[in-house]
Amino acid sequence: MTLFYIVLGLAILLTLSRVPVDNPSRPVKKPEERVRMQKWALGILFTYFMLVNILPLTSDLIFAASLGLLLQLFTLLPAGYKLMHHYDMLLIKVTSSITKGGR
Repeated sequence: MTLFYIVLGLAILLTLSRVPVDNPSRPVKKPEERVRMQKWALGILFTYFMLVNILPLTSDLIFAASLGLLLQLFTLLPAGYKLMHHYDMLLIKVTSSITKGGR
């Protein structure tokens, strides 16, 4: 449970400092849109907090939720962008080779 609270605290800090992440295909230009997206993300984090504290969840499930949230947080960082880009390129290569081989 302690890990969950640490990850949740980190998530709140990163949400306030990095959300929303600008995307070249859809940049966030309006400050009010940026604030709306931050509020939405903080609402999701609050929902996580409430679910963990209200529902009778096992420690394994809370640990899994913590790891999932941690992975999502990693994608907000520059190293996360790069890793996801490389992963996308790998998936494109694999998918195209499967598609070509299946024809």
